[in-house]
Amino acid sequence: MKHEIVILHESDDIQIYKCKCCKHYNVNYRNLFLTFTKREIRGFLKVLKSLDTHHYNQIHPEGPKAVISNSKYMGGSGFTQDETCQFVAHLEQAMLMEEVNESLAQTKN
Repeated sequence: MKHEIVILHESDDIQIYKCKCCKHYNVNYRNLFLTFTKREIRGFLKVLKSLDTHHYNQIHPEGPKAVISNSKYMGGSGFTQDETCQFVAHLEQAMLMEEVNESLAQTKN
């Protein structure tokens, strides 16, 4: 099966794209690869947005990190506050692009 990939957002350290046939969202962030359904990516974005200062309590050389462990992946993902803010901004831009793409597809029909 040939996958048709649509880039939703791309910058120096993140690529967010959707496979049209699978309808899965793929996120490459630095050395982290995540795959989501539409519901899962929105849930992940909601979790990131809900992080508050007290969540950043894991000691790390890059600075305090919040570890997200309630996911379908073993272990957890840790993000500093700056990384979280950047990640949220990138995901929001990607989801906005997805809405634009869906709107344009509807106007073509």
